[in-house]
Amino acid sequence: MLLAGHTQSAFIALVGLGAVALIPRAEVPLGRRLGLLAGATALGVALAAAQLLPTLELARHSVRSSGLPFNERVSFSLSPLYLARALLPTYGQAVAPEHLEYVATLGVTGLLLALHALRFTFHSSRFTFHASRFTPPLLLSLLGLFLSLGLYNPLYLLLARFVPGFAHFRAPARWLALWAVGAALLAGAGVEKIQDKSCATCTWRRIYPAFLALFVLFLWGALGGRADRLTVALWLAAGALGGALLALGRRFPRPAALGLTALLVAELLLSARALPHARATAPEAYTSLRPAAAHLLAAGRGQTPPDRFLSLSALAFDPGDKPELEVIYGPQLSRDAVYSLLIAAKHREVLSPNLPLAFRVPAVDGYDGGLLPLARAVALERAFLPEETVSIDGRLRENLRAIPDGRWLSLLNVRYIITDKVFDAWLDDVFYDLQFGADLTAGESAEVAYIPAFEATALGLVSYLDGAAALPQGTGVGQVTVAFADGASVTFPLRAGVETAEGIHGPEVAHALAPVGGHFWPGRPEGNDYTVRLRWNRAARPTAIRVQATLPQGHLVVRGLSLIDERIGAFQALVISDRGRFRLVHSGDVKVYENMDVLPRAFVVHRARAAETFPPDFDPTAEIIVEGGADLDARPGGPESVWVTAYEPERVEIEAELTAPGYLVLTDAHYPGWRAWVDGEEVPIATADWLFRAVYLEAGRHRVEFRFRPRSLWLGTIMSLAGLAVGAISAFCSLVGYAGRRR
Repeated sequence: MLLAGHTQSAFIALVGLGAVALIPRAEVPLGRRLGLLAGATALGVALAAAQLLPTLELARHSVRSSGLPFNERVSFSLSPLYLARALLPTYGQAVAPEHLEYVATLGVTGLLLALHALRFTFHSSRFTFHASRFTPPLLLSLLGLFLSLGLYNPLYLLLARFVPGFAHFRAPARWLALWAVGAALLAGAGVEKIQDKSCATCTWRRIYPAFLALFVLFLWGALGGRADRLTVALWLAAGALGGALLALGRRFPRPAALGLTALLVAELLLSARALPHARATAPEAYTSLRPAAAHLLAAGRGQTPPDRFLSLSALAFDPGDKPELEVIYGPQLSRDAVYSLLIAAKHREVLSPNLPLAFRVPAVDGYDGGLLPLARAVALERAFLPEETVSIDGRLRENLRAIPDGRWLSLLNVRYIITDKVFDAWLDDVFYDLQFGADLTAGESAEVAYIPAFEATALGLVSYLDGAAALPQGTGVGQVTVAFADGASVTFPLRAGVETAEGIHGPEVAHALAPVGGHFWPGRPEGNDYTVRLRWNRAARPTAIRVQATLPQGHLVVRGLSLIDERIGAFQALVISDRGRFRLVHSGDVKVYENMDVLPRAFVVHRARAAETFPPDFDPTAEIIVEGGADLDARPGGPESVWVTAYEPERVEIEAELTAPGYLVLTDAHYPGWRAWVDGEEVPIATADWLFRAVYLEAGRHRVEFRFRPRSLWLGTIMSLAGLAVGAISAFCSLVGYAGRRR
């Protein structure tokens, strides 16, 4: 488990083994039991050290270094209301992938056999407990059930708050693994007891408690778990048939044991059909290339390394080729499988984590080209995101509701942004892109960064006012200036109650409603978006569009702009933003925007200072916040160049030419094990902007090489080899000793 990186599973297993070791056994002293467990654990840790030491190093720098937030530690707890459904099989109802944590069934037959084995853990006369070989699996079962309750278990709340291990993992439901192991052992013991004729005393008086417990579990599952009638009927049928075979064991033990085993296997096979792996869809759900990913691959071809992207899209859209997919795969797949295929198509379209790995396109919130989910990465996100949108896993897609300021995207080397069209608008047969927009106060302005060659007769504007309810009718709130290719320009006024109005309009608003185009505010359908067409005298090609706010109070919010050729009904949606310069480069099921001011993966700055926070006017193109390096304030004397000549997972080579001293910044995570050489001489790596690697360079031309040489890996490898040698010697000695005893 440790070698595979399953640290939580290993922790759960060790707790279970520790609990079993504490069970009193007269033939094996407690000290010896604990010594054997400690020795086995030490050997396992040594064998896995090549994986374990780097994992521990990552843990010290990860978002879990000081433990998860308390609510995360108890997330995915098993509610007592659904306990029965976790233990009972689901025959017909499909189990959603996100509910797999709560599945730990042995089937009705397995439960019946486990309950039968429990009879031999108690004195038959007074039901008093005594330790036996059935005690360890019973303890594992009860411990797994007890800890899986998590949030609903007062003791677990204390463990999660104060005990290491419990404070570093989420999903208490995973403790059901102990239940599954213990209950399976008990079920096997139940079969064994039937075969050795221990069931000769299986009268109704002795086995009815097992049926009573099963009936209570059925009732609990039916009422609390919302089981369908077919599932409940199959529970009852399996219980009745299992009970009949158990009663048959009095006279025919071996046929009864064989029948119960066959019934158990049949139950497990039937219930497994409800699990996601048994409801696989076409392989194209993983392998096919969607248009957005194809665009990113084509755009990154020839770049070393390709620039990153950020996906903000949810899955609330339908694939444009949905009818074609249903026609192609409908005759071959079940309805559920086709639905899964469509969901997978949407995931591939937005490249949700960690699909970028499959297509080798670097995502800012993914691995292999992205940013490691370190505690410093989350701290950097807090510098430019509201606290409620910061993900403790470092992933941005799940929580972002708006595109961050362009300067931070540029610092993160985010050239492309993937979004959907759910909140865009069609108004009077014209499409308006409402993804960005500009929120302007008096004196502020925003310009369209990119205007394609398009001859138009009008400009469509979608906007509203915020905090301007007191403005009287006709008050000037802004102006739109359009410049044309022939050098002419025209300015249009924006007035309260005419071209735009207060977004939340009520009796208290001093101006009238402007023409309402629709209601496209995410999460607030009561908000009004107002639309107007600003026309000029003749068809012309705009080259610049600027919106300026002049309102005395409140905000002018520009949602979207579109050029319109009213002669033929053609239009061209534009992107206006007060958060940077962006342009639309792909429009299909989703949209792909290009950040026109993106910084390359490696660049040079000539100003560096130490600070605890980013200043409000922080400009990542001109300065860095440096840790582990010297302050700097130099002026370049001419053009400079930086280019990446090699980019591999464990080696990056960069050529740089500077006209003044500066820092070469590589916007990959600064992580223990990275070392740097400048012109063949090793130099220290400073931390830039809390997260990235930077090295100081004098003026001139330099060759910089970063190499990943983690000491934790080499030390762990040595320990693993030593553990392997100890294990081999121990095994050899055991074999020699066994052979000697045989003689």
